[in-house]
Amino acid sequence: MTLDTLLTGIGVLSPLGGKEPFFAAFEQGLPAPAADLHDAPAQGLVDRLGIKNPKLRIARYMDPVSKNAIVALEDAMADAGITAEAVAADPCGFAIVLGVTRGPAATREKAYEQLRAREGKLLSGTLFSNVGYNIAAATAAMAHGVKGPNL
Repeated sequence: MTLDTLLTGIGVLSPLGGKEPFFAAFEQGLPAPAADLHDAPAQGLVDRLGIKNPKLRIARYMDPVSKNAIVALEDAMADAGITAEAVAADPCGFAIVLGVTRGPAATREKAYEQLRAREGKLLSGTLFSNVGYNIAAATAAMAHGVKGPNL
């Protein structure tokens, strides 16, 4: 049995905004603005761009890159014409491939600070559960009901 993979939609979230401004700048050869993590480490692009989305409330704590992934996945689904109803009808029939620059860097920094402050003796389970590189893809999958592979 062979399984074909089909890329059906692209969702982008950058300091410029979503897919359209990102690709417009890319096509014009403009340099990409950097999202300076030290400028406002607790804020992700979703917060900086003022994006409101009810799916962002699925967890008590969420790394900024996970928030970005939820928004980007929604845009990718819209780009592909995939509805929430289609995902609900076949949740294992959809997969996510997510690309990020530094993963959950803001949460890792908080975890390191907490470990230093507590002299390596205790780390919040909430922080620890959000430092892995695949957490953003997994969180986006949960927010949108995707149960197929996520990476």
